[in-house]
Amino acid sequence: MQGNFFQGTIPSSLRSLRGIEDLSLSRNNFSGRIPEFLEEFKFLESLDLSYRNFEGMVPIKGVFRNSTATSVRGNSKLCGGIPEFRLPNCKLQHANKIRLSLTMKFVISLVSYQSVLKASEGFSLANLIGKGSFGSVYKGVIENSETTIAIKVRNLLHPAASKSFFVECEALKNIRHRNLVKVLSACSGYDHRSDDFKVLIYVFMVNVGA
Repeated sequence: MQGNFFQGTIPSSLRSLRGIEDLSLSRNNFSGRIPEFLEEFKFLESLDLSYRNFEGMVPIKGVFRNSTATSVRGNSKLCGGIPEFRLPNCKLQHANKIRLSLTMKFVISLVSYQSVLKASEGFSLANLIGKGSFGSVYKGVIENSETTIAIKVRNLLHPAASKSFFVECEALKNIRHRNLVKVLSACSGYDHRSDDFKVLIYVFMVNVGA
């Protein structure tokens, strides 16, 4: 597809080309977010997205796991991805970051969606340890550490989930008890689909539900 001067976002019709082995989008004017369906191309061995106008988070599965097979150079608005891409971390939504910093002063630090994604191995079903009406809980490991954590992901399709997230933050700020699970961090921002995303991160304990 190189050299055709296509414009706009990568078309969803490419989803059907699952058997493709080499995909170069150079010398086109594609922009927008990198579609996550490219992660699912099992036979894709080479992907060139360099020097375009892509933005947002770079996927981390499939061909995107290999920095020698995937080129994202020259896209100044991209973030995340594997460390070898040397891209900046994806930032939290500014307003949510301020709000959380006020309500969760006891938290070690705010984390990015990218960090949570890596810790849970892409929210793998193998790491799912609990599920309820307000969300799901995944087991994960903090990067560069052996600390095991429980990642409580809010189901924001539930009408009360977003409100309950901040209610829980406020409650945890004011409660101290040795029998309560310790909160380590929080994430409030957007995921790779630009959907609202809210997470609380706890010390991992057996039988912690959603």
